Amino acid sequence: MSSTVTGTMKGTISNLYTGVQRPFTSTNVFRHNSDHHLNVTGYAGGFAGEGIAFRLADENALSGTYEVGSSSVVGLFYFVNPSGEVFEAVSGTIHLQNHQPEERVNGRLNFRYHTQAGERVDVEAVFAIEGIDRVP
Repeated sequence: MSSTVTGTMKGTISNLYTGVQRPFTSTNVFRHNSDHHLNVTGYAGGFAGEGIAFRLADENALSGTYEVGSSSVVGLFYFVNPSGEVFEAVSGTIHLQNHQPEERVNGRLNFRYHTQAGERVDVEAVFAIEGIDRVP
């Protein structure tokens, strides 16, 4: 599928156990409305790299703050390709600005996930995305 979506997602991934912080800068971003949800994904290093994604229950979600664990947040996670590892947020927030009727969203993600070894990792990212890939 060719994308009409443009934008950025960038931030910092911080392992609280090791103290290592590293930057995250997207090379590709996507926004689509699959299953009437608002889906946003940023890939760093192409599709074989790492990514940050979120999914809100309402494809027309209003501007506001959405908490992990609420019915409004279907998912917020960090993933690594090609291994397929997915790390779901255990806590955090999505701060969304939806500029409807323009197809433009921006905001901030702050969340924590745990590695398989039990290490805590904090993710902070900002995003600005224009366009929507319409999924039937």
